[in-house]
Amino acid sequence: MSPNKEFWSSSKGFVLAMAGSAIGLGNIWRFSYIMGKYGGAAFMLVYLAAIFLIGLPIMLCELSLGRASGKGPLEAMTELAPKRTTLSFFAAVALTLGAAAFAFKGMYFHAGVTGFFALGALLFGWGFLGFTVTFLTPLMIAVFYSVVGGWIIIYTIVSPLGKIFREPTVSAELLDNIVTASGSQYWVTIAAAAAFFLATAFIVMAGVQKGIERFSKIFMPIIFILIIVIIIRALTLPGAKEGLRFLFLPDFSKMSAEGIMAALGQAFFTLSLGAGVGIAYGSYLGKSSSLPKTAITIVIMDTIASILAGLAIFPLLFATGLSPQEGTSLVFKILPAAFGKLPLSPLWGTIFFFTLLLAALTSSISMLEGAVQGIMQKLYLGRAKAVILLILVLGPLVPLTAVSAANYANIPKLGKFFSETLQLRSDSFFAILDNTTCLWLMPLAGLMTLLYVSFVWGKKKAMEEMNCFNAFEWLFSNIWFFVVRFISPVLVIMAFLKGLGIFF
Repeated sequence: MSPNKEFWSSSKGFVLAMAGSAIGLGNIWRFSYIMGKYGGAAFMLVYLAAIFLIGLPIMLCELSLGRASGKGPLEAMTELAPKRTTLSFFAAVALTLGAAAFAFKGMYFHAGVTGFFALGALLFGWGFLGFTVTFLTPLMIAVFYSVVGGWIIIYTIVSPLGKIFREPTVSAELLDNIVTASGSQYWVTIAAAAAFFLATAFIVMAGVQKGIERFSKIFMPIIFILIIVIIIRALTLPGAKEGLRFLFLPDFSKMSAEGIMAALGQAFFTLSLGAGVGIAYGSYLGKSSSLPKTAITIVIMDTIASILAGLAIFPLLFATGLSPQEGTSLVFKILPAAFGKLPLSPLWGTIFFFTLLLAALTSSISMLEGAVQGIMQKLYLGRAKAVILLILVLGPLVPLTAVSAANYANIPKLGKFFSETLQLRSDSFFAILDNTTCLWLMPLAGLMTLLYVSFVWGKKKAMEEMNCFNAFEWLFSNIWFFVVRFISPVLVIMAFLKGLGIFF
């Protein structure tokens, strides 16, 4: 017998949960360092365009598929249309050609995976595509998200002591030891990643209303309040105006084709698109809500969160004479040094890393929920048993990823297998998960969702699911469908090809 159907207790709870999924490491960690790398305000403008030309359209597609089907990512597409269609056949053909191209370039692992997808798409149509791009993706993300979450736990614990702020070399050494899982940090790194993963699992186990919704209602407002507290402190510093100029005055000479593609990719990452989250959460949404209004609210909240993160970070960096162009280490190496130049640095640093931890948890929860929902529906298991099954399956991958986040020094035999046998051009297992999901599966899932809604499900059914209540929502929905069919797919394909290194 199928598990009991769950619903959000209110539209507010749903919006906060979806916003929690979107507002996470993508806004505070990833957005900040990518914006710093690609020129500040110019990147911001391209990113905002990407949000409304890619992010919002795909989010509406996912929400509508979830609510219309009442199913999770594994079954939503086959619930609403035949399992195999002409389009799924052409998708199989395109994947076959992609596999051949990879084989020609000597990328045999990529060729094998793509060929596997092609065979599955040919035999099982949309069911297989739904499985590969909206079920596997969030599971892989949940694993490496837990590793980064573990790093944040460590920083949150050591922040009150203040040493990482008073002595910048201490923070740098701590991060290096955590990422490489070397010396005394080996078991600490594993334990922190496991703690983050288990915390995520137990929140999901509590259910939609008592777990995900309750957590989001309590901690999403706290996240915003804490960010605003840091912003107020940062803007009162001498020199903070330079950070505001960097954030809001565009210099397009610093923008490049690579930066434009990075903005497109960030739109995917920050809204958790292509990972089945919108489908899973949308399936719990009642029919009375207007999807355009709901999706616009979520996107605006996410965009505001990104801007607030920029307001918290860049004025602080410029006021303390530090560079924003430090890449992935910006949050863990550079910001502690910036906090160290403030009075009461342990207080401000602890507030920041605690905020980052809450944001990471709200996103991680959404990744696990889609997979749990699929297992419940496919295997007819209760929620607790589905979560325990995922813990048993994914649990071993978390420490494996944690000890190989930087390189294969801790697992040389596995590294040799990946690099020599499979010819994977990657420095670590962490990088394999990160690159496979962010550069491959998420854009591919977004593209498949756009094409499915446009040409398989169709405009009539999609428009009916929008549930418009006024002329503006009706007009918006028509513009949305035009963008979904003719504009968003082209932009997603560009981002996908760029991610594979064969565009620009």
